[in-house]
Amino acid sequence: MTVRKLGYERWAAPSIMDMEGLDDADGVRVGDRVWVEDELTFYHCTALTGGRGGKSKWLATGTPSAPSSDGSLLYGLAGSWGQVGLGSLGQVLYAGALNPYWGNPDPGAGAAIGDTLYWGGASWAVMAPGTAGQVLQANGTGVAPTWSDRDVPSGGAQGDVLYHDGAGLAYLVPGKTGQILETRGAGVSPAWAYRDVPSGGSAGNILYHSGSGLKYLAAGTAGNYLRSKGAAPPAWEAPRVDLIDNNVTTKQVINTTTNTTLRSFTIPAGALTDGAMRWSLSGTFLNNTGSSQAERLRIRIGATLLLDITFNNLASNATMRAWWLDFTIQASGTTTHKGGGMFAMSGYSDAVVGYADRVANSLRTALSFATVSAEDNSSALAVSVEWKHPTASTALWIKREASLAQLLRAA
Repeated sequence: MTVRKLGYERWAAPSIMDMEGLDDADGVRVGDRVWVEDELTFYHCTALTGGRGGKSKWLATGTPSAPSSDGSLLYGLAGSWGQVGLGSLGQVLYAGALNPYWGNPDPGAGAAIGDTLYWGGASWAVMAPGTAGQVLQANGTGVAPTWSDRDVPSGGAQGDVLYHDGAGLAYLVPGKTGQILETRGAGVSPAWAYRDVPSGGSAGNILYHSGSGLKYLAAGTAGNYLRSKGAAPPAWEAPRVDLIDNNVTTKQVINTTTNTTLRSFTIPAGALTDGAMRWSLSGTFLNNTGSSQAERLRIRIGATLLLDITFNNLASNATMRAWWLDFTIQASGTTTHKGGGMFAMSGYSDAVVGYADRVANSLRTALSFATVSAEDNSSALAVSVEWKHPTASTALWIKREASLAQLLRAA
């Protein structure tokens, strides 16, 4: 049943009042109880007389006591009021056998460490712990939550870093010891890098400080060395003294009258500019033809003959002789070259080690030859030593046993 709000007077409990407006279809029965509200408070009323659609007598039995604290709840008792205080955070209100009470949610049997309690729609439910690394995912209204591996790719290992590559989460494998994780800005994946080291380096680069920051010096040519320029950036340079020929393979010119190269090599482009080259060759000679021979020696740079000399009257003997050639080519700029040196051949060896000549007056020598060349050393230049026999014979030969050439570069 419903009762209209009484606005014509304030009740003084206990009191008996007539009330109109009871619209319960079954009317009023003695003992019915209702709440009645006036302008100031609520009253608990009990029907003293019954009826249908008319006036009934009601007894105002009193008002509820004021709550003792904020958050307290009132509940009805037989002929009086009860009060339950504020529960603890997270507790729920239970209907007891007589009185309501606050209590912790009951997860039911089997609860364990790591379980999660949630409302299942009709009662509390327990969700067991997920696997390591999972997250609790809400699945929307009316659907229970679940543990999920959402957006975490499989296959990660210790030390991996998880980042978003624009399409989804991805792993960055661990960097090297001492590296730091460097952001490359929007739209670019992060990367491991050494602190303050610029990007873009490659194998063989040298890292140096330019005064404003670290920079790379590109790899130099094989054999070059790194030279300090003081406060200026360092630079790769060719060695000041460079061994450009070191050969101990025997080369023999025998049984031919053709002009033949004893040894040759190429001076790199620009290497001789304002520099010099020194070349030493040595070997043995035999003329056992029965007659003296006129042997011819040539030294060539590019297309220019630096030396062209014939040694007449090299007597025949069954014992071989030792020879030695040493000369230097100097350059001023790129097109001016001057050279000089010495060629020597021993007398007949007297069975001593090293083909030494013990007969001084038998030494044959071409001393202090000098020449000039205008070849352009800004391009590569071939140099060669050549020998020519006047007669083709197996008893007439020359052997080159060793060749050593050094390049002395300008500072």
